[in-house]
Amino acid sequence: MGRMTGSFLLPEALSAVMRGLEHVYAEAGAGRPPIPSFDMCANLLRVITPAGVDRRELPAAVRLSTRAVRTRMATAVRHDWIEEVKTGRGDGMVRLTSHGCEVAARWKDLQKAAENLWQARVGL
Repeated sequence: MGRMTGSFLLPEALSAVMRGLEHVYAEAGAGRPPIPSFDMCANLLRVITPAGVDRRELPAAVRLSTRAVRTRMATAVRHDWIEEVKTGRGDGMVRLTSHGCEVAARWKDLQKAAENLWQARVGL
């Protein structure tokens, strides 16, 4: 990482933290079927519930562009983690499937394991 006057630049520091988190989540099992990747959970699945979320609200909820959300949704539908339910003309909800609910439950255990790995690495 580059240094500027003896301190890390914030974007570089945040990027290093994200790479470290992705690494410990992968070590704990994220990204190995049937568990989604850290990116998929952090940037989509964490906000979707079995009851559903308005599809139009997802970009704001996960703070990503509509295009990025659409790409992740296509992957999540392909893996049967979520489904889209039309509620009217142009309206719709996105909700976890039964398989998605199982994956979400398993993710919580994986998250605990990854957090323990992270704490051990950074000395918390």
